[in-house]
Amino acid sequence: RAREPPHLVIHWKTNAPTPQPTELPSYSPTLSPTVPLDCMDKKGTFVTHGGESQPCSWLSTGNGSMKKDLNCKDQTHAEGVAMFCQSQCSAYNGCDELHCRDMTGTYVAHTGWTAECSWL
Repeated sequence: RAREPPHLVIHWKTNAPTPQPTELPSYSPTLSPTVPLDCMDKKGTFVTHGGESQPCSWLSTGNGSMKKDLNCKDQTHAEGVAMFCQSQCSAYNGCDELHCRDMTGTYVAHTGWTAECSWL
């Protein structure tokens, strides 16, 4: 018996449609990525307005106010200096307006003792 050449078979049945979407919309995305504001400088280096890599401590050496003005002001993206060096750039990123308060009550210290925040 001679071999027959292969032939294409098309399956004409379709699967059931997918369920309808929910009526409630999902949460709207944020406009841009958010970076938590912990008001602490990150470790490592950032690229200065002049293109050099420097640690955050560089912003407070020499003419620090000019360095901060030139580097911390630009907040157009989440990776900016003001968010990388949150402590050094506190006048530009909102950290100066944050006021921390100790919580009331007690906590258990690493030694197992119970203490209030005022003890620190």
